[in-house]
Amino acid sequence: MIKRFSVSIEDDILKLVDDEVRQGFYPNRSDAFRAMIRAQAVHREVKGHRKVIGILGVVYDHHKRNLVNQLLHAQHDTRAEILGSQHQHLDHRHCLEAILVRGEAKDLEKFQKSIQSIRGIKYASLQVISPATNLT
Repeated sequence: MIKRFSVSIEDDILKLVDDEVRQGFYPNRSDAFRAMIRAQAVHREVKGHRKVIGILGVVYDHHKRNLVNQLLHAQHDTRAEILGSQHQHLDHRHCLEAILVRGEAKDLEKFQKSIQSIRGIKYASLQVISPATNLT
C-alpha cells in the first residue's frame, strides 16, 4: 500500500534529488526518496550488527601459490553464511569472485578482512545490500 504525505525540504536538497532524477538514476522523486530511505535503513542495520545480506567482490592473482586454497578455506571457516558465488576470468592472470553472503554485519566485515589479508588478493570489497529480514 502506498501512502501520500507532505515533506518540507530545503531548495538545495531538493535540487540534489532532482539532479539524480534528471540524470536517470531514478524515474521520479518518489522513487528517489524511497531508495534513500531504504539505504539509510540498511546502514542502520549494519551499524546495529543485525543480520544482513551482502556481496563480497574479490579480485586476485590466481597464479599466487596456494591462494585459491586459502580463499576456499576462508569461506568454509567464516561464521557468515555463503549463499553462492560466481567466478569470472578477467585476464590470463586475474580472476573476480563475487560471493553472496548472509549473516551478522560484524561477521561479514570480519570475513571481508580475512579475505583481504590473503597474500595475492588485489581487492576485496563488501557491499551490504539489504537487511536479511523485512525485505519488503
